Amino acid sequence: LVVGYRGSDSTCTDCGIVIMYSYSGSIWATNQSFTPLNGGQLGSAVAISSDGDMLAVGAPFSSSTFHTGAGTALVYQSDATSWTMVKANYGEQTEYCGSAVSFSSDGSMYAVSCIGFTSNQGRVYVYAHDGNGGWSQVGYLLVQYNTILYFGFALSFSGDGTTLAASSLQSDETGAVFVYKYIDDPSPSPTYTPSAIP
Repeated sequence: LVVGYRGSDSTCTDCGIVIMYSYSGSIWATNQSFTPLNGGQLGSAVAISSDGDMLAVGAPFSSSTFHTGAGTALVYQSDATSWTMVKANYGEQTEYCGSAVSFSSDGSMYAVSCIGFTSNQGRVYVYAHDGNGGWSQVGYLLVQYNTILYFGFALSFSGDGTTLAASSLQSDETGAVFVYKYIDDPSPSPTYTPSAIP
């Protein structure tokens, strides 16, 4: 079980913290905690693979030296004894990267959103794990409608990673959900394409 406490004053005000719990006998006990690299409400988004070996955490309000509100999303992998950071996404100015994260069941597909991109229109990146520690980008998702805001507000993969749902808000406050299907075509490259647009 992984829980994000985005308002925690773990290392600074509203820095956030992510705590992992394991069930032992009749109680849940803390077995690992993740503190932010640079603040930004770490734990605003969390996702874990079904086998518990891949963990993604978002700190969408973190800032870098050059970009305020850039956001950060971090992926950690377990070797059964410790956790190692294996991937990081850093946003640009007020992009709020790490607003949402999602894995397929086995952790081989990973998605992260940056909902502040281009005046809050938002964008989503999709990656595939190569089985050897590397990640390759297989999707870059945008919805360029004037009424769409904060695309990627929530993300959810199907268990096998072939379908991805991404929600958004709209200027009239009705909201929308976009569903994408993975097309495993090596020429020119595998990609996610819309299978249904509301």
